[in-house]
Amino acid sequence: MRFLFLLIPLYFGTIQLFSCTPDRMFNLDPLVYKTQYPGIKLQKFSVCDISSDTTHKLIFLRSQKKLLWYQNNKLFKEINAVSGRGNLPDKSKEGDQSTPLGMFYITHKNPNSSFYRSLGISYPNEEDASRGLREKLIDLKQYHAIRSAIKQKKLPPQDTVLGSHIMLHGEPNSLNSLNFLGQLKSKAMTMINWTNGCVAVSNKEMLPLFETVEIGSTIAILP
Repeated sequence: MRFLFLLIPLYFGTIQLFSCTPDRMFNLDPLVYKTQYPGIKLQKFSVCDISSDTTHKLIFLRSQKKLLWYQNNKLFKEINAVSGRGNLPDKSKEGDQSTPLGMFYITHKNPNSSFYRSLGISYPNEEDASRGLREKLIDLKQYHAIRSAIKQKKLPPQDTVLGSHIMLHGEPNSLNSLNFLGQLKSKAMTMINWTNGCVAVSNKEMLPLFETVEIGSTIAILP
């Protein structure tokens, strides 16, 4: 359901300002993911099929632990990244510690996060809202509130059972006492999925992301 955006080019009311020659095709074989993702049609697609309100696009390949940072449709950087410790193939509700799949955008920046800086991700999206309504996890009022926020490119309501506060962030500030370990600490933090559902990178990688990626930039989270 939430990967129907792969069937057609996505447009969030934006205009592609730069010509696009894909550096790679993302081939998510439906046969491979049939068991884990029943009913989802996964097709070949590229960064050119994704639109953004800015010149930045982020693609997180969850199973590969890679965050691809595109600028003007050109791959700028490939970053090691991890996700939620939950074992679910997709986020379902608050507390499942799983990272959601789908198409989102950056909603805000938080320099005073419990982690080394964070970028807000627009979870839940419209597909999550539709699923939540269908499964009676949210009511019609909450459904419309989520859709309204997304239409306005704002942060969707964070008080539903679908889950909240999904971010792209750095390492926990609580581990600053281990900074003497240097790269060893950062490497360990980007090898094992340890978050409660967020996407995490090293502090070294998070700083330029935080300073450069603009609010409204698209982030696609893929299997």
